[in-house]
Amino acid sequence: MPKCPKCGAEINHLHNVQNAVDEWEFRVVDGRARYDEVHTYPASDDRNDFECPECWELLFKSEEKAISFLSGQLVPMPGPETS
Repeated sequence: MPKCPKCGAEINHLHNVQNAVDEWEFRVVDGRARYDEVHTYPASDDRNDFECPECWELLFKSEEKAISFLSGQLVPMPGPETS
């Protein structure tokens, strides 16, 4: 199982954090506001971070490197974020 290069925890997944824009359908039902989600769109800033689920440190900005890491094919060095 891969280990986080920042905190040393054994991890079997990463948290993927992306910015998005949610579009909601707004209604008033029985005098109360109701929001129903309609669509989620990627935001324009292209945030696509892969973080350790234990220490929440940024490990990768590349899906390919995240796949390689979780597959045991890439061992990142501790230090600044790995792109």
